[in-house]
Amino acid sequence: WRGIESVAEEVRALGVKCLPIYCDVSDARQMQALVKQTVEQFGHIDILVNNARAIMGNDKVPVTELSEEVWQHFLTINLTAPFILIKLVAAEMIRRGKGGRIINIGSDTSKRATAMGAAYGTTKQGLLALTQAAAQDLARYGITVNCPCPGPINTDRLSYWERAQVAAKGVSYEELRAIIVQQ
Repeated sequence: WRGIESVAEEVRALGVKCLPIYCDVSDARQMQALVKQTVEQFGHIDILVNNARAIMGNDKVPVTELSEEVWQHFLTINLTAPFILIKLVAAEMIRRGKGGRIINIGSDTSKRATAMGAAYGTTKQGLLALTQAAAQDLARYGITVNCPCPGPINTDRLSYWERAQVAAKGVSYEELRAIIVQQ
């Protein structure tokens, strides 16, 4: 992973047009600009994938020790941002009148909470409810809304918690990820 530009390079190598846009999903104005730029460049939006997530780690504490600041951050990134993007993009899809697809990336915690995961789990469960409500609201326009809920995946995108665990346990990232995936 080398960031959005590396993905854009791969897409362009396939002969496909792409528009990499950096967007702070905690800022509604930037999300509005993202949708506007996309529609200006391509004329429409067919698919929205809400895949941003608050980086886990600072929330890995018992609920009694969870700070309100961390709680609000998780709500903003994992739940409010997808709501705003669904609202903006669905309006464009409805305007065009040709349906569309919205995919919200959930988590296995969308269906079962875990200890020391109140902020992450609550927001991912909320995302599942948002998905279900949006699916019912948008079906009449030919817009499907789904929420796959994958379990742990061994990737190079590390959380604060993983970094702390590697340091505390004296193991490599690969060893720690293997342990997590096996659990």
